Amino acid sequence: MENHKTLIFDFDGTIADTLELALGVYNKKIVPRYNTKRATREDLEYIRNQKPSRKLLKEYNISLFQLPFIIRKGRIELKKEINKAKLQPGIEELLRKLENYPLGILSSNSEENIKSFLARHKLLNVFRFFYCSSPLFRKDKIIKKILKERNLNPERVFYIGDEVRDIVSANKAGIKTIAVTWGFNKREVLEKTKPDYLVEQCSDILEIISS
Repeated sequence: MENHKTLIFDFDGTIADTLELALGVYNKKIVPRYNTKRATREDLEYIRNQKPSRKLLKEYNISLFQLPFIIRKGRIELKKEINKAKLQPGIEELLRKLENYPLGILSSNSEENIKSFLARHKLLNVFRFFYCSSPLFRKDKIIKKILKERNLNPERVFYIGDEVRDIVSANKAGIKTIAVTWGFNKREVLEKTKPDYLVEQCSDILEIISS
C-alpha cells in the first residue's frame, strides 16, 4: 500500500473559477430549453449558502426527471465556454509547489473539459489521474474506487474541494478533507460538514500538506 500523501482536487470552483460561466450557461441555455427559473447574481449568493436539496431544485422549477438532461446539456455548453474560465488566485503556484506529490482530479465536469483547460494553462502534466462522473453519483463510492485501484492508504489521502456534498462524500470515504472558501459554497455552510481543515487561501493548503 502506498504511504505517501496523495491529493485529490475538485475542479470547478477549486481549481477553475467557473461560477460566472455556469451562471451564464444556465440562464442562456438551460432556462429557455427546460423552462426553469432564471438565476440572478443575488440568487447565486443565496444558493451558495444552501445545501443541495430537492427543495432547492423545486425553487428553480427543476424536476428530478429533468436533472440528468440539464446536467448533460450544461456540460456540452460549458465545453464551448471553458477556455474563458480563469484559474483561482494562487492555485497555479500551489500546484507547481505540489508537483512532487501524486495529484489527481475528481470532478463532475467532463475529463475533456478539464484537460482542455489545464493544457491551456500548462498544468496538465501536474496531475497523474482523473476520475470524472455525473453529479448524480455519490463521490464517496468513487473515492473508495480510487483508493482501491491505486492502492492508497486512506489516512494519507486528502480531498480538496469547495462544495458541501463533496466534503460530506470525502468524510464518508474516510479520507482527510480540506474545504476551500473561495469556491461555490460559503464558509458558514462548509463549517457544518466538519472538514478536517477549512482554508481561506491556497498557501494554507501547502502548510497543511508540508506539516
